[in-house]
Amino acid sequence: MIVRRAAHAEESAEVEVLFANVKKMKAVTRKMEASMARLEQSGRTVQEAIGPVYGNTQRLQAQNANITRIQEAIDKFREPLDMRDRAGRILRSRPDRVGLQEYISSMDRTSQALRNLQKTNMRANQQTILELTELLRIGTENLEGVFRDMLREDSQPIEPLKQITTGKDYPRISSTKSGRLSTVNQQVAKYSSYATQPGDLPPSAKVYAHERGQYIMLSLQNLATASKSTARKVDASAIYRQGSNGIGSYAQGLQGMYLAEYDNIGHIFSRDEVSAVMQATCLSSLTDFSSTLRDLDAHVRENMLTDCYLAYEIIEVVSGMTHQLESKTGELKYALSEALKPGRETAKSSLSFLLNDTRTKIQQMQALPVDGSSIPLTAEVMTRLQLMTAYLPPLSSIMHSLGDGGWSAPSTTSSTTSIPTIKSFDVGADGKTLFAHYAADTLDTLLAALEARSRSLLRGRSLQGVFLANNVCVAERMI
Repeated sequence: MIVRRAAHAEESAEVEVLFANVKKMKAVTRKMEASMARLEQSGRTVQEAIGPVYGNTQRLQAQNANITRIQEAIDKFREPLDMRDRAGRILRSRPDRVGLQEYISSMDRTSQALRNLQKTNMRANQQTILELTELLRIGTENLEGVFRDMLREDSQPIEPLKQITTGKDYPRISSTKSGRLSTVNQQVAKYSSYATQPGDLPPSAKVYAHERGQYIMLSLQNLATASKSTARKVDASAIYRQGSNGIGSYAQGLQGMYLAEYDNIGHIFSRDEVSAVMQATCLSSLTDFSSTLRDLDAHVRENMLTDCYLAYEIIEVVSGMTHQLESKTGELKYALSEALKPGRETAKSSLSFLLNDTRTKIQQMQALPVDGSSIPLTAEVMTRLQLMTAYLPPLSSIMHSLGDGGWSAPSTTSSTTSIPTIKSFDVGADGKTLFAHYAADTLDTLLAALEARSRSLLRGRSLQGVFLANNVCVAERMI
């Protein structure tokens, strides 16, 4: 019994201890709940305080990024302005002062900056665009000046007669200088839109055509003068002697200088530019050449009986030169053919003129030799035919254009548009046959006119027969 009480008392004590611990746990729990409530309240307070600060920080970061981008944009905007100032100092100077390569590089940088500004399409950039465009125009003009100065160093007139007599090559621009000229030309052509109208030759091509055109024209001036002066006659009745006029040397000099110039142009300009530059360069000298041919043609027309052979020689010389230039350059054929056209027409008309002259002179004779001897006109007519045999190539050409027998009547303007070909200068069977036909027509005209006139002026068929026989003998002997 006592043991039970002791055990019960012990268990009661343990229960009391447990109850005491529970109370303590409840007290701790209440304290923890109170602490959690205070912590939650503090968290809300902190969140309410930190939230605006965090939002402000995000806005500040965004503003900072925007400011950075604006600064970058300003720097990009200022870059063309800064470059404009640097380029202005270079491009307004002479290329030979700053160096050609540096000058060209500055133009390229300016052009790139201009393209970039044009892409932005910003109104604020318009003034800068205008200023950069003006700088490129100034730069292009300065490069033109360098191009002109380099050309003038090699464009002092020469005397082509020296090359003709010695067989030396005509002067050419050195390969080193051609390379520099080519570089400048490419640069000028690249920016020619800032200095020229669409469709015009690039400025450098215009400069080249003017400077080298003057060089060729002045170099050939003495030969042109000699061609005109050697046509003048002391004796009006003197028959032209083959090669006595200076037109052969003139044409030879023209050909040599044109071939040398074509070579120069090919080293400086692009393939697409060569033809136009060649045509422009030769224009002034071709004009002078055409004028000389017109003067010689006028001289021939005034002295047709004695100087028609000069017309044949001109055709041969100029046609040969045209063929050489056309075969080696592919240029100037039409221009030279146009220059020769008046002379060709005169040469064509000379054939019928000579026939009519023979007929007219016989018809105008008031008397014939009473002894039946030949008349001087027969020898004159045969001398003409003899002289013509020295000009078979050009005669073949004009006879081909007239057609067989076309010399019986004056040539018409319908045949003036034909340009002679190399085949028309073939003095083969066709050429010789045509000349033989013309010679036969000349003899027929001569003898028919003599026969008709002898019947009127000579009495008796015997005397008439002797007269005709003597003239035939002269013709046969001279043939």
